[in-house]
Amino acid sequence: MEPIYSAKNTKAAYQLNWSVALFGSTEVPSSKGWLNDLKSATERDGVRILECHVPSSNIVNHQKVRRYHF
Repeated sequence: MEPIYSAKNTKAAYQLNWSVALFGSTEVPSSKGWLNDLKSATERDGVRILECHVPSSNIVNHQKVRRYHF
């Protein structure tokens, strides 16, 4: 019996999870004005921003950022 999956008919794929924090010297504008544009721009490179938190007026934390490799 031959295996269904082999090195000949599959290739490795993995996701890399990471986070990015931005620290401003002044108040950061509301993410409503720029988050969708940032998501659109990074999607082209296979990067997906899944969560965005603004813990204070000058800190933006993008958590659960994923990059897919195929």
